[in-house]
Amino acid sequence: MARTESALDTVRVGDMNDVASLVASAAEAWHAEAGHIEPALARLARDLKHEERRHVGLMPVGREVPIPQVARDLGQALALLSQRLVLVLDPERRSVGVEAPGAGALATEAAVLAPGVVALAPSRVAAPGAKFESLRALVRFADGEPEQWGLALLDLSGCTRPGELLGAFDAIDVVVLVGKVGDTTDAALRRAARALPPEANLGVLLVD
Repeated sequence: MARTESALDTVRVGDMNDVASLVASAAEAWHAEAGHIEPALARLARDLKHEERRHVGLMPVGREVPIPQVARDLGQALALLSQRLVLVLDPERRSVGVEAPGAGALATEAAVLAPGVVALAPSRVAAPGAKFESLRALVRFADGEPEQWGLALLDLSGCTRPGELLGAFDAIDVVVLVGKVGDTTDAALRRAARALPPEANLGVLLVD
């Protein structure tokens, strides 16, 4: 594992065993006191655990929706409930920061976001039109050793083109539409819902 410089202390990982080693090296994070978890996130975490979902997309509806924060907090709620590692698959590197200058060959990086929650991100952000390939590459990385983790939250912020979103559906069990209270309109939520297959739409989460 090789360290890189970004907003968070990220580590280049070759497989999920490296991710497990990263979690073990930050073992005190597992025992840190959990912060406040919003009731809506706690309810969603219970539903996801009960339904045994594995790949859950988080789709922002609006430009100011804080998907990295939502993924971290929802992931922490899931980790507390399941006592399993939760992954945040972040093809846009929104949770770990900008890519390091001279990042070199494309690789997968990991960072601990919260107790029991680890982000996986590519070392470089994919170009427009290739976002779903980057997301699917992260899913393949995680699925190489599925016994190492309990649930993966997929940040769909970069899949803004219709073709990109369709290309990502084969890697996703369900999608949660995430809006912002006082900003996201009902009309915007209806438009976003129409872009999803009905069986993939788990519903709406509104956050402050």
